[in-house]
Amino acid sequence: SSIIHRWGMFKISHPFNLNVTNFIFDNNDNKKACVQIGLNRLFWTQAYFEHKENQEKAVIYAWVSSIGDRQNTDRQVKDLTDYAAYKGYEVLGIYTEHISGAKKNGERPVLREAIERCKVQAQNQIPDSGMRSCVILLVSELSRLGRNAFEVLETVKELADSGINLYMQKEQMTLLGDDGKPSIFAPIMLATLSTCAQLERDNI
Repeated sequence: SSIIHRWGMFKISHPFNLNVTNFIFDNNDNKKACVQIGLNRLFWTQAYFEHKENQEKAVIYAWVSSIGDRQNTDRQVKDLTDYAAYKGYEVLGIYTEHISGAKKNGERPVLREAIERCKVQAQNQIPDSGMRSCVILLVSELSRLGRNAFEVLETVKELADSGINLYMQKEQMTLLGDDGKPSIFAPIMLATLSTCAQLERDNI
């Protein structure tokens, strides 16, 4: 007969938002999660939980320069959330900021918080693999990281050095390749895009 092993409360976010209270081990010592729904019991195999542990993690950052109600980050958040769902990313957090584009990146606390969240995740290792966890910062466009070209490039370098990927939705571009390193063309493209963002800011 199966042995029920109680292991606290484990939250499942997909495909159902349920609480798992029991883990059952079958005759082959395969762990399954057990959820009681009325008279029915649903099971998830150990492979499901391993998939969740290895799933690429994402942090969403959205920014607008208007402090009042004239602008909001709703569209950015929705588009990036939809993209994360399409790619199968687990979203660790959504960070939104309303602050003037004239502020330096060091004066944008929410941006720093989002980057630090990515760094913490990047330091985690996937269990039993020795590999670092994959984490990606999602932004609607490169200019969300700042309007000063040098500051933007400094931030991008910080991400790359920390093993954090970056996705820019408008540009349809990611920072790191499959080998975990920026392509040889990335610095040229990023320098051009960040300079254009700065010129736009200077002409406002």
